[in-house]
Amino acid sequence: MRYEKGNFKTGACLLQSSKIIVVNKFSNLESRILAITELVRELEIDLKLLDEKQIAFLHQLKQTQLEL
Repeated sequence: MRYEKGNFKTGACLLQSSKIIVVNKFSNLESRILAITELVRELEIDLKLLDEKQIAFLHQLKQTQLEL
């Protein structure tokens, strides 16, 4: 994940075969959290790279509806 300044929306991209999430530093905290949460819910994450607590958090996150 990278935090950058610019005139863009927070999002995910593919950069030289690596998946990157870029977060706009100009966004407020609530917008950052919502954007990152939505991206994590959409991305296919290799569970082999996560420990048990991270997997449990990911499952909980995917079942939670966030609202601002």
